[in-house]
Amino acid sequence: MIQQRIRKFIERVILRSEKNRRRIRKLKAYRRRKLEAVRNEKKSGRKAGPENPAEAFESARKRAREKGHMQKAPQQLSQRIAPYITEIIQSLQKAGYEAYIVGGAVRDFLMDRQPKDYDLSTSATPEQIRKVFRDRRCMIIGRRFRLVHLYCGDEIIEISTFRRCPNHELQMEGRPGRCVNAPENMIFRDNEFGSSYDDAFRRDFTVNAIFYDPVHEELFDYTGFGIRDIQEHRIRIIGNATLRFEEDPVRILRALKLRGQYGFDFEPATEAALRKCMPLIVHASFARMTLELEKILKNPYGDAILNVFHEYGFLQYFLPFLEENYDTEEGVYARELFALRCERLRKGLYRDSLSLAYACLTLPFYQKE
Repeated sequence: MIQQRIRKFIERVILRSEKNRRRIRKLKAYRRRKLEAVRNEKKSGRKAGPENPAEAFESARKRAREKGHMQKAPQQLSQRIAPYITEIIQSLQKAGYEAYIVGGAVRDFLMDRQPKDYDLSTSATPEQIRKVFRDRRCMIIGRRFRLVHLYCGDEIIEISTFRRCPNHELQMEGRPGRCVNAPENMIFRDNEFGSSYDDAFRRDFTVNAIFYDPVHEELFDYTGFGIRDIQEHRIRIIGNATLRFEEDPVRILRALKLRGQYGFDFEPATEAALRKCMPLIVHASFARMTLELEKILKNPYGDAILNVFHEYGFLQYFLPFLEENYDTEEGVYARELFALRCERLRKGLYRDSLSLAYACLTLPFYQKE
């Protein structure tokens, strides 16, 4: 009886100490985020917001117009944007911040495709975004890359703050111990805020670096290649190709996804660097690779993407078992099932079920057993 009481007492003490450790970890993480936010505000020169919101936003548009980075968007483009997206951007602009639709959504619109989701980017910091939408459910998430999740009914809209290229010295200081063998230039934190111009040049590919303002119906192509590369179906990385792949090896996967999904061709320097840097993908985190796998399996063009992975030798890093059995009877059957499922997904006959996608790729091997 006494031993049982002692055991229960010890268990309560251990549980209490574990809860305290969790509270301390959460408090430290909160303080670290607050300190990082203060540093970013000092670097960017923005504290509570623009002194004159209207002038700050108009001056940014004027500079883009003078440098030839801005052009009028096609008239039918704004009609394809969901009204609540335009309302979100309008709210941020009224508060004095630049705000645009960015990335893959703009690329898809210019290719006459309907994007699956929207990514928004703004000059407001995560804390300032939350103040603008104080009456709505709004959460700051992320550690490596802090952004805001704004809830619109059942949909979550991601809103990021304009970034600049990270400081190399800070990257070396923040390098996790488990990543000592990672490339020297690999980025582990990406929370240094900047301007929309800075943000365009820290993105991966020119076709993903076009900003669209649905309120004023304007396109911003700061790199000067984005719209042209979409028209010519070309994948061109922004900046030094080898350096950009070393900074984030997941860009290798995304480049091959573009080729598989859209049938784009590589710009020669980009393709050469991609082949050279491909082994660096082993340094990408399992969490990010798992997320990318789920996106590919839910993608209507997932079969074409996996074929491109095999063509470039990337599949051995991504799905080694499928690569080993690619031309076996079971492997061919699995790919045929997955291709049939993707075809029906494109026709709207199936929903993007992960369970069905996994079943297509594993059933033939299970039947063999």
